[in-house]
Amino acid sequence: MFRTGHRVRLEVAAGNTPRFDVHPRVVARHTVHHGGAHPSHLLLPRLADG
Repeated sequence: MFRTGHRVRLEVAAGNTPRFDVHPRVVARHTVHHGGAHPSHLLLPRLADG
């Protein structure tokens, strides 16, 4: 539950350790567009009151 004034932190990662072993030959690249012409957003579902 998030109340007014709460903050959410989003982390983008390329691994799933310890579920999967690290593969040293794989290079992962992430692009996060933000601001200006490329606004990003995080969509969280809203549950019905109750």
